[in-house]
Amino acid sequence: MGNEKLYKIGELAKLADVSPRTIDYYTKLSLIEPEKRSDTNYRLYSDETLNRLKRIETMKNEKYTLEEIKANLQQWSKVSPMIR
Repeated sequence: MGNEKLYKIGELAKLADVSPRTIDYYTKLSLIEPEKRSDTNYRLYSDETLNRLKRIETMKNEKYTLEEIKANLQQWSKVSPMIR
């Protein structure tokens, strides 16, 4: 578990095919959250966050609103909580 890959915002954006601003926005809305901060205060995101981000984008493409997505993700987290 200690060897889990963590991504800076730019790396995560590239992997998820979204902009860094989108990640900032989703973080502000509490749709995703950083796993931790680096020593230089960069937000670091996990593979779990990458999966969550891809799920958000899929739901957006299916025409769900961000409010609906947030409610859905909260239910999803109750079933399979994010690993910390």
